[in-house]
Amino acid sequence: MTLEQAVATALDENPRLRQAMARVGGASANVDVAYAPFLPRVGTSFRYSDFSAPVLPGGAFVPASLSEGVRSFVLAEAGVQWTIYDFGRTQGRYCQALDRERIEALALARARQTIAFEAAQAYFRLLAAEANLEVRDEALQRAVSVLDDTNARFANGDADREDVLRAEVEVAQIRQEIFGARQAIHDAESTLNVVLGRSAAEPVVIVPVDREPAFDESFESCLETAANSRREIDMARRAVAESRHGLEAARGELLPKVYVRSSLIGSDSSGSLNGWIGGVGLHVDQWLYTGGAHRGEVRNREAQVSGSIAALQSMLDQVTLQVRVSYEAIDTDLASIRLGKTTISQASENLRLTGVKYNNGTATPTDMVDAQTALIRAESAYITAVYSYLIDLAQLQYAMGNDQNWLIEQLKLPEVR
Repeated sequence: MTLEQAVATALDENPRLRQAMARVGGASANVDVAYAPFLPRVGTSFRYSDFSAPVLPGGAFVPASLSEGVRSFVLAEAGVQWTIYDFGRTQGRYCQALDRERIEALALARARQTIAFEAAQAYFRLLAAEANLEVRDEALQRAVSVLDDTNARFANGDADREDVLRAEVEVAQIRQEIFGARQAIHDAESTLNVVLGRSAAEPVVIVPVDREPAFDESFESCLETAANSRREIDMARRAVAESRHGLEAARGELLPKVYVRSSLIGSDSSGSLNGWIGGVGLHVDQWLYTGGAHRGEVRNREAQVSGSIAALQSMLDQVTLQVRVSYEAIDTDLASIRLGKTTISQASENLRLTGVKYNNGTATPTDMVDAQTALIRAESAYITAVYSYLIDLAQLQYAMGNDQNWLIEQLKLPEVR
């Protein structure tokens, strides 16, 4: 599995994306719900009533033409009600629903970027764990060879017991490190499988990365890209708009609601009202006292507006911080890679020269163990720097609001020597 295949699989199979898509669907349905009050409401009803005293039969309105009551009646009614004006209640809730739909769509886009980054991160960590195991497997072979030779020399009287113990300790330490390296591979495989939407226990084989992509972007350009591309910034702006529309709807609750209602009533009674009668009326509803509920809701919405504005500023600060940290980490990784190459070259040459001296009898087994330990440390530090660089490149792309396509394409290019 290549990095490109891993990212594509994660985007297709990770269940968190299905959750995000379901939230988008729910938000879209809420837009339809919020739009419905703009339209007329049409309904019907049927009623049979029986009373112990004469009454006036009534539906949405009571005709004034009745001269006497009846003890029982049947009413069939069809009516239309249409809100003319409600001082921003419906408009505010509808705009809130539109903002929420947009926020969920942006959250889905960001979730895809998150999954792509997590897939790349897990991929590189697995490669780093496999590389560390390979280094320690090679080191174990050299350490065992030194131990065997030291035992032979000790048997011939050419080495001390201390040299044998030092060589044995080195072999034991490397074996212990191998256990840890194998565990790191298992952990990285499980993490990658979960990101891919698979069982953590499934086997996975990935293709090694054989190049280190060049990076020469300025911090200013990275920050500009983040300001234009980060979905969270748009989400925070939409959240401000959503809270303001909620405030508009809450303030509308303090004002009247104006609507018209028309009804057609069919009556069957023992009195003078039989047949069909129609009517239409203009209604104005206004609550005079609600226990402070509406004014409390206004204060609540005002607080939400203030909080969402602060959240937007905090998000801008967080984006700047994330880009800065990732950018500086890349500089550190590149410096570590350059130093690591030099250190490996020096440690390899030191091991070679120590081996020559050892074969000539001018170096002790302890010298060989120390030289080998230095090489292991140099190789491990270099591996850590290389894969930290790749992870930080992926992290910077994520911090800038991009997917991992740039990094994937860079890894496909031939290495420039």
